[in-house]
Amino acid sequence: MPLVREIHKANKNDMFDYLISLKEQIGFYFILVKFFIYFCTGAILLFLGKKFFQMGRFLFKSFDKKFFFENIKFFINVILFIIISILIGWITIMLITKRIF
Repeated sequence: MPLVREIHKANKNDMFDYLISLKEQIGFYFILVKFFIYFCTGAILLFLGKKFFQMGRFLFKSFDKKFFFENIKFFINVILFIIISILIGWITIMLITKRIF
C-alpha cells in the first residue's frame, strides 16, 4: 500500500507542477496581450493627435477648397469607423455571452 500512496503523491505533485507551469504561461500571454493593447491605444492616440494638429492648422490657415473637403471626408470616416467598431464589438460580445442586454 505505501507504493500506491507514493504514486498518488507523485501524480499529485506532477499535476500541481503542471498547473503552476500553465499559470505562468497564461500569465506571459496575458502580459503580451496587455502590451499589445497598450501599443494599439498609443498608436491610435498618436494618429488622432496628428489629425487634430492638422485640423488646427486648417482652422488657422487660409481656406482651400480641396483641403476643406479632405478634412470633412476624414471626419466622416472617423465617425463611421467609431460607429462600425462599436457595433462589431457589441455583436461579438453578445454572440460570445449569448445575451442581448
